[in-house]
Amino acid sequence: MNRDLPAAQRLLVSGITASTLQLVRALRDGSGAERLAQLMAQRRRMLAELAAGPVNPVLSGMLAALGAAVEESDRTVELLAA
Repeated sequence: MNRDLPAAQRLLVSGITASTLQLVRALRDGSGAERLAQLMAQRRRMLAELAAGPVNPVLSGMLAALGAAVEESDRTVELLAA
C-alpha cells in the first residue's frame, strides 16, 4: 500500500481486501446466495466510497485495477455459487 495515500483511503482499500477474503471463505463454506450478495454489496460500497474521494493521481491507476478485480471476482463468485 502506498504511504502517499491518506489514512482513510488506505483503510478503505484494507476493508475491500478484508471483504474479499470474507467472500472467498463464505463461498468455500457454502454460504447462501443472500450472504454472498451482502458481502459483494459491501465491497462495492467501499469501492464507490473510495472512488468518490478526492482525485489523487497516485490512486487513479490503483483504483481502476481494483475496480476491475472486484467486477471480475463478483462475476466469478456468481458463477461458482450458481
